[in-house]
Order: sequence, then structure tokens, then C-alpha cells
Amino acid sequence: MGQRSTFDVQLQTFALGARKPGSRVNDADLMHGCSSQKTLDIFRCLPKYITLNLLFKALRDPTRRRILEMLKERDLTVTEISDAFDMSTPSISYHLDLLKQAQLVSAQKNGQFVTYTLETTVLDESLGWILDLIKTKKGKRK
Repeated sequence: MGQRSTFDVQLQTFALGARKPGSRVNDADLMHGCSSQKTLDIFRCLPKYITLNLLFKALRDPTRRRILEMLKERDLTVTEISDAFDMSTPSISYHLDLLKQAQLVSAQKNGQFVTYTLETTVLDESLGWILDLIKTKKGKRK
């Protein structure tokens, strides 16, 4: 087994969740052991790409998209959501967990019930990034 680069070690540490989800990475954290600007640039973008990957994974499934549509109307409990589908409550809980990981929904425990709410911040930020990417690309075309 060959020696791993600092970048490989940092990437693996990041991928394995050494940082809390949503935590900000500052330059001092990144410069520790980094030998190039390219490595620094990759780590600056990594949280955005992880967020986008989770977002697209969550939106890929029609059940999860339908859950989001339902939550657009009002906040719902797991039971209320599972009543609208022909699947078990644990299966719905799995879908809700993926939506929570993608930060598309939040959960609030009220006694013995958990109420889910639609969160649009990640969608807004991701859409802004995509539109900026399109605008940048169009600006380079002649």
C-alpha cells in the first residue's frame, strides 16, 4: 500500500463525517497540511457538492417528491404522510430521513408525534448556484 497524500487523508476525513453537517470550513482549517491552492479550492467547494449530491438523491425518487408536495400545503406527521401512500410507516420514515439529510424537511417532536415541515433554503441556494452556473456559461459563449 502506497503512501497517501495529505489531500487523500483530508478528503477521507471529510467524507467520513469528521465535521458536523452544515459546519463551515475556514481557511485556517484547510491550510493545515495543504500544500497547494488547488487542494484549498476543492475543499471550499466540497460542502456545496455534498449538499447538491444529497439534494439530487432526495429528489430522484417520486415518493419523496410527492412528500415534498404534500408538505408544501401544510406540516404533517409521519402517520398523516403514510396514510397517503400504500407503504408502511417505516418505509415513509426512511424517505423522510433522506429528506432530512438533504435538509429539505425538518422534524419537530410534539409529545408522541413528530411533525415534518418543508425547508426551502437548500433548494433556494442550489437553484441560485445552478442559475449562476448557466449565466456564467452563457457569458463565455460568443
